[in-house]
Amino acid sequence: MINPDKIICDGELSTDTFVITSFKRHIQVGTRKSGNVSNQPTAIDVGTAGAEQFASSGGQEELHFQWEVPNDWDGTDIKIEIDWLPDAGAMTGSDAVEWVFEYRAIAEGESIVNGTVATKNEIYAMPTAQYVTVHSPVTLPYNDANQPISKQDHLYVRCYRNTATANDYAGTVAATAFEIIYNSVGLSTSN
Repeated sequence: MINPDKIICDGELSTDTFVITSFKRHIQVGTRKSGNVSNQPTAIDVGTAGAEQFASSGGQEELHFQWEVPNDWDGTDIKIEIDWLPDAGAMTGSDAVEWVFEYRAIAEGESIVNGTVATKNEIYAMPTAQYVTVHSPVTLPYNDANQPISKQDHLYVRCYRNTATANDYAGTVAATAFEIIYNSVGLSTSN
């Protein structure tokens, strides 16, 4: 019997009887600020973590990152997760934080502005204590009509907090990391 958390074997388990066809990889990706300074979140420290603080009002603050789809990717949907926390107090009642991810999947030799930008949103609306990390994932479909994903494409991603969402949490939130989660068919080889 196999489930996502463990393998239970009645009898002998060997490479002759058991083959792993894919497994999940979790990759942390660095971010960068760009554009007009008024559109950049504020760099802060939260305990031992460095973070980017997003305001609850004012202009759209955004972060960007880029990641090359490795050749060990199995060709299925890819998840991007932002790790963040409320840092101005607890979220209570119906408080909500909405993250918007805009992306393009660009092949080598292709224009970096090719195709229509694909957009994915994630709304988190649960009471959460101050400084408790929340993981908010979005799924990028491998076969999106505007931005299909292929091995060795570069994913260019912009992420921002939509402060116009219903019941927007009135405090600041701090993003600590982005993580990409994908299914791998084996050990990655050089790109």
